[in-house]
Amino acid sequence: MVKRIVVVDDEQPIAELIVQLLEFEGFAVEHCTDSAQAYRQIKEFAPHLVILDLMMPNLDGWAVLEQLQKDHAMRQVRVIICTAFGQEAFRRKKSLNRLDVPVLLKPFDIEDLLRMVHKTIGSP
Repeated sequence: MVKRIVVVDDEQPIAELIVQLLEFEGFAVEHCTDSAQAYRQIKEFAPHLVILDLMMPNLDGWAVLEQLQKDHAMRQVRVIICTAFGQEAFRRKKSLNRLDVPVLLKPFDIEDLLRMVHKTIGSP
């Protein structure tokens, strides 16, 4: 079974790079630019992993993460946060300290992203 990933990022060039890279690796990938629609798309696509940007218009990535944590059926979905927020912001955010959520800071190295994806959900 091919593993599914949803990329939630409003920065089109970054999102396209991530999608193409993961598809080349053999994953089935969906992309969503609007965090307000992300939760619905995640429920429909039933991914193994969500790569989630935090800074987006409308609802931010924190809200999407919170929705996933509140929905008992969605708690098993793994999340990697991919953001330009600095590490200091994460230390201050109590909700992230309670979760086991890997963080990839932008700009990121492609090899780091792939390692993190494979470590989190394995191979396609």
